[in-house]
Amino acid sequence: MQTLDTFLFGIYPYIAVTIFLLGSWLRYDHGAYTWRAGSSQMLSPGGMWFASNVFHIGIIGLICAHLYGKLLGSGINGGVLTVSAVFGILILIGGGILLFRRLTNVRVRSTSNRSDLLVITLLVLLAVIGLLIKGLGDFTPTVMELYPDSFLSYMESIVWSTRIHRALGWTMLVIFPFTRLVHIWSIPLEYLTRRYQIVRVRR
Repeated sequence: MQTLDTFLFGIYPYIAVTIFLLGSWLRYDHGAYTWRAGSSQMLSPGGMWFASNVFHIGIIGLICAHLYGKLLGSGINGGVLTVSAVFGILILIGGGILLFRRLTNVRVRSTSNRSDLLVITLLVLLAVIGLLIKGLGDFTPTVMELYPDSFLSYMESIVWSTRIHRALGWTMLVIFPFTRLVHIWSIPLEYLTRRYQIVRVRR
């Protein structure tokens, strides 16, 4: 177990961050035409607006909450955990609907690839485990992964839920450059203020 902890929480994070940054740069440089969100709304718009917006709000909010917790210390601010739980519920609701839609809608499923299903499944799973951690009160205090020795000694006392949550979180960084998640880097701030796109259906 100690060897596994050393790899997952002492070595794997550095591998994940390297792949995340280097892979994103290489894809942007050599695969610019694959840098897109790949929306399936035109194939089946029913319920898409609600699910997609709830899902994205949850992801953006949770990323900000995690960054705040890492930089300023979630261990001294219980409000961060509560806010994270709210955004986690949004991801669970929106992601659950989107995953169900991709698995049950024939048109959407035919255009989905394995990476689409993997990303949504992992995000929903992360949300479920994160909410479980919140319920158990098993959150990690202000110990940064950038200090492997102190962090590894702390991880010995952490239960399985937090271990899995962290390992899956680093795995999300590993697969990030190879999926549609790369469109997050684009940061389309104008999306918040632009007019809705109107798709007309030919009857």
